[in-house]
Amino acid sequence: MSVQLSGIEAYHILDTEPSEQFDNLTQLALKICKADAAFVSFADNDRQWFKSKVGFDYSEVPLATSICKYLIDEKLPFLNIPDLSLDNTFKEYLAFVEYGVRFYVGFPLIAPDNSILGNFCVVGFEPQHLDEVQLEFLKTMADQTMILMESHRLNYELSIEAERLEKRRIVTDTAAVIGKLGGLYLDLSGNDIFWTPSNNVLFNLNRDYSMTFEEFETGVFGIDKSASLVFHRIREFSNSQTASNSKFSFDFATDDRMIEVHCELIEKELYVVFQDVTVENELREQLQMREMEAVQTANTYKSLVNNSTFYICKAGIDGRLTFCNDFYAAELGVDSLETSWDRLDFFHSVTPAYLDYAKEVFFKVASGREAKCRILLKETNRDQVEVSNLWDFIGLKNSQNEVSEVLCLGYDVSELEDNRVQVQLLADYTAFQNKKLLEYNSIVSHDIRSHVANAVGLISLMDLISDEEEQQNYFRLLKKEIRKTDRTIIALDKLTSLTSVFENGKEPVSLYYLIEQVFELLRKTKPHARFSSVNNIPVDLIIFSIREYLENVFLNVFANSLKLVSPDRELQIEIEASQITNSILQIKIEDNGIGIDMKQYGDELFKIQRPLKDTQYGNGIGLYLVKKQIEALGGRVDIQSENGNGTTINLEFLNYED
Repeated sequence: MSVQLSGIEAYHILDTEPSEQFDNLTQLALKICKADAAFVSFADNDRQWFKSKVGFDYSEVPLATSICKYLIDEKLPFLNIPDLSLDNTFKEYLAFVEYGVRFYVGFPLIAPDNSILGNFCVVGFEPQHLDEVQLEFLKTMADQTMILMESHRLNYELSIEAERLEKRRIVTDTAAVIGKLGGLYLDLSGNDIFWTPSNNVLFNLNRDYSMTFEEFETGVFGIDKSASLVFHRIREFSNSQTASNSKFSFDFATDDRMIEVHCELIEKELYVVFQDVTVENELREQLQMREMEAVQTANTYKSLVNNSTFYICKAGIDGRLTFCNDFYAAELGVDSLETSWDRLDFFHSVTPAYLDYAKEVFFKVASGREAKCRILLKETNRDQVEVSNLWDFIGLKNSQNEVSEVLCLGYDVSELEDNRVQVQLLADYTAFQNKKLLEYNSIVSHDIRSHVANAVGLISLMDLISDEEEQQNYFRLLKKEIRKTDRTIIALDKLTSLTSVFENGKEPVSLYYLIEQVFELLRKTKPHARFSSVNNIPVDLIIFSIREYLENVFLNVFANSLKLVSPDRELQIEIEASQITNSILQIKIEDNGIGIDMKQYGDELFKIQRPLKDTQYGNGIGLYLVKKQIEALGGRVDIQSENGNGTTINLEFLNYED
C-alpha cells in the first residue's frame, strides 16, 4: 500500500540534480532585476535547500535564521527589503551578518493546497529598490516555478508508474513462462492484436516472434507448420457465423507437450488462453495409479488387520497397548472397540519365566537401539492355557525421527514348537542310538566273537581228550569264557538302555545351587587353585535331568578352565543360563584364562587321550566325558576360544517336565 505524501515531500524535488529549466528562470530574474544573486529554495525541516542558484555558492543554509523562514511563517504574499541594515527585524539575520546581503525581494512558492513550499527571490550586496514591473515579473517567475514543480511531480509519478508497470510486465511474462501459460487477444474490428511472449515458449517458436494481425487475418503464419495448426483452428472459430458470444476449447499435442486452448469470442473481441498441461496430465495419471495402488494396499492391510491368523497390536514406548486387531483382542478375551487400552500393557499375558526377557527385547526396539527384533514367548491365553507365540517388534518413528510406538506382529506357533521339539527329540534320540549301535557293533565284532571263538576252541579240544581230569580243567576254562561273554552282554544291555535310564532317572534340579556346590567342591579338592566365580543363573531356574551326570559335566568343564590359567591375572569363571525354548536350556560358561588355539586343537578337543600340548596337566579324558555325558542327556556342547583371550563353552540340554 502506497503512502500519501504532503508538502515538499510530495514533489520528490529535494536533493535532486540541478535543472536547466529552473536555472533559466533564476538567470532571467537576475538580469531583469539587475541583482547580484537569484535562487529557488525550499524549506526542509531545519535547512533551506537551493534547487537553483545564480551568484550564490551554497547548496543549503540553516533554516532557523533565514529570511525565507520568516516569509513562510508569516505567510506573506511577498517580502521586499531594500536595505537590511536599516531594518531592525532583519539586521541580525544570517543573510546580512554572515553573507553581507543588503537587498532582498522574495515571493512564496504556493502549492495547490495553499501550503508554502519555499520562495523565489533575488538579493544584492548593495541597497536597491525594484519597480512594479520588476516585482510583477518576480511574481510571474514564482508562478512559473510552481508550474515546473507540478511538472516535475507528474514526471516523477509517471516514471514510478512506468517502472511499476515494467516490473509487473516482467513478473507477468515470467509467471506465464513458469506457469506455462500463454494468451492472445484480437480486436477483430480494430485490426489490433496482442501477443504474449510466453506463447513462443509454449510452441517452441523464436523468442522474438510476435504474430501480426495480417498473419491471423490471411491465415499465412510465419511459424512452424505444426504450431500453425493451432491458430488455423482459432481462426476458423473466429470466422464461423455461429461463433459470436461463444466459447470453444480443444487440446493440442506437440512432440513433448499437451496444450489446452480456450477461446471466447465476445462481439468482435477474441480472447485466447493457452495452458501447458503436460505435467498436470502426467501427475493426474500417476495420481490415479497411486490411488489404485493405495486402495489395493489398504484392502491388503485391512485383510491383514482383520485376519484370523496373525496377532497385530501397537504399544507406546512404555509398553502400554494403543491398538490391537479383533483376532488378538479375542485371544486376550477383551473387546477391541470398548477396552481402555491404557489399562493393558503388552506384557500382561507373558508368563513370569519369559517376562524379563520380553521386556529386554521390547525396550531395545522402543529405545531405538534396534530397528526390529524377533522373540519367542510363552503366554497365557483367555482360557489360561500356555501357548507359544512368535513376535516381531518393529519401531515406528514420528516426524522427529524418534520411535514413538512399537508395532507388534505375532503368530501362535504352539503346534509348530511342539512339533519342532518332538522332531528335535527324535533326531537327538536317533543320533544317540546310532552312536550306541556303532559301539554295540564294535563290541559284538570284537569282544563277543573273541569269547565265542575261545569257547568253540575249548569244546573242540574236549572232544579230543579222554582224560577226565584234563576235561574238567577245559570245562572250567569254558565256564570262564561263558561268564566273560555274560558280562559283555550285560554291558551291552546297559549301553543300549542308557536313554531309558535317562528318561526314568530325571529329577528337578536347582541349577543355581548345583553350580554353587560344584564350585565349593572344587575349592575343597583343589585348595591351591586361585579363582573367582560369578554365578548369574536365576535362583528359581529348574532343570529336569540326572543330577550325578550334571555334577560330573560341570566338574570337568570347570577343571578344564583351571588347567588353562593365565599367569597375568586371577582366573574368573562366569556362568549364566536361559530357557531359550520350552524344551531347550542354554548354559554359557566363560573364563579369562589363556584360551585354546582352536586352529591347532579344535578337531582334537573331544577325542579321548588328546590332552592339550600347551598344558602340563590333564590326561585328555575330561572333555571327552563332558561330550559323552551331555549327549547321553540329550544335549550338545560347543567351544569358542582364542589363544590368550579366554574360552566360552556353550551347553544345551533338553529341559522339560514329563
